[in-house]
Amino acid sequence: MDYVYLLMSVVLLVILGLDLLKLKFRSRMNWLRLTIGIIIAGLSFGSIKYFNTDLIDASSNIFIGIAFLVFACWQRGLSNWGVIGGLNAVKPYPLVTHIQIIQLKPQDTQVVCQFGTLQRIKLRFKASPQMLQQFLREHSIPDKRIEVEMMEENHD
Repeated sequence: MDYVYLLMSVVLLVILGLDLLKLKFRSRMNWLRLTIGIIIAGLSFGSIKYFNTDLIDASSNIFIGIAFLVFACWQRGLSNWGVIGGLNAVKPYPLVTHIQIIQLKPQDTQVVCQFGTLQRIKLRFKASPQMLQQFLREHSIPDKRIEVEMMEENHD
């Protein structure tokens, strides 16, 4: 079973690498999740040194540490083929029924992707609504599915 843990650890790292490479627009990072995941992973890796075990005995701690790192570092965003909303919410663009792009601040935009009647994925980007709208158009999302709400400019 120890070798299975080590193999699964390698697979998790490869999947995380593919996630980071495939994203074209990364959403804002959840710093609380990142901090907690790194702390727990550090505790898991630190317990290996504390208990002075060999690699095989430490395989479960290595797997737990890497799993928490993957959960903490997993990036959400838009790729060339779909929306990545988390480990459990990876959806291709043909499944999108409606996209709402909301400008919150000049370089702070929220994108709400609707998949059917129940599932929604909310993402926040450091990008303009026009850039995101253009990217989605280039990836076969029809204009009738995209709704853009621009921030009202105050001319005082």
